[in-house]
Amino acid sequence: EPGKFYDLEFELQPTFYRLPAGARLGLIVYSTDQGMTKRPLEDETYTIDLDKTQLIFHEM
Repeated sequence: EPGKFYDLEFELQPTFYRLPAGARLGLIVYSTDQGMTKRPLEDETYTIDLDKTQLIFHEM
């Protein structure tokens, strides 16, 4: 529904990187899943409420 925010959780496959102290990570949100991507392709706008967003990293 346009204009409505949804709570989503994703379990991502781990990729290991060693980052120097103070490094920053970026998050890119896009869709390339052929089975789920709308056809025909349309311009989409995604909005993320950063005040209510968190990334949780688990040490291994």
